[in-house]
Amino acid sequence: MTGNETQVQGLSQGLWEARIVKAGAPAALHHSIPAFATGTEASAREDKCTILVLHSDFDSVLAAFVVANGAIAQGMDVALFFSFWGVNVLRGDQPRVGSAPPRTNVVQKLMKLMMPRGAQRQKLGKMHWAGVGKWLFTWLMKKKNVMSISQMMDSLVEAEARFVVCSMSMDLMGIEERDLLDLPNITLGGVSSFVAEARTASFSMVF
Repeated sequence: MTGNETQVQGLSQGLWEARIVKAGAPAALHHSIPAFATGTEASAREDKCTILVLHSDFDSVLAAFVVANGAIAQGMDVALFFSFWGVNVLRGDQPRVGSAPPRTNVVQKLMKLMMPRGAQRQKLGKMHWAGVGKWLFTWLMKKKNVMSISQMMDSLVEAEARFVVCSMSMDLMGIEERDLLDLPNITLGGVSSFVAEARTASFSMVF
């Protein structure tokens, strides 16, 4: 569409290189540039995994925690970002000690009542069957010696994985800092926090 020409040079040291020739440009302005990642970009990548927990389904959260623990086992730095329904995974049963009084309105209070708190209380995404399906699922996990979702979360806390909670989602749903689990490595952040972490991560996943 632009009239430019792409001349693929070939694979060199694991990178595809190409020459981009601008339409009508003099020969002196023809430059060879990498078509994909450059050496500079590759070196900027850190041994880090970022995980966006968007859904609160028990199986989605379980998968996120499995991947996070797997990344830690590989020696990677792990940051989990909880947004929208995923924020409920980090809600505690009791308000934090010494926290300020709630400032939610009636609609937000109703939303909080209807949303289950904590990782263990979330429903299965499929075949929940009023809780029977989840009971069978967790029973099978125990029988097969699979760590429970609570144990996986404890493992992440012990390994100093970072938990970042979306402040915008909290504001919309009336979830306040007093409602969150009192974890040593939990912080609040916006979309810029996730983007800043994800752009230098080795890989990012969404659950």
